[in-house]
Amino acid sequence: MEPLQIVANREEYKIFDRDQGKTVVTGIASFRGAWAIYERLVSLKDAITRYAKQAAPHRPSMDHGTV
Repeated sequence: MEPLQIVANREEYKIFDRDQGKTVVTGIASFRGAWAIYERLVSLKDAITRYAKQAAPHRPSMDHGTV
């Protein structure tokens, strides 16, 4: 399931973040404009997730008996 969801009609759009459980973007634009914003947000969210995984500190194993 995608982390973001577009809800749109002729007058406005909303982009809902399922992870946060709230609407993160609203506006008045075409569905095509909302889709472009959606794609950028998904790309940004994926990049942040990849960065967070790379930046996470390495935690040494406690199995070695060292202090």
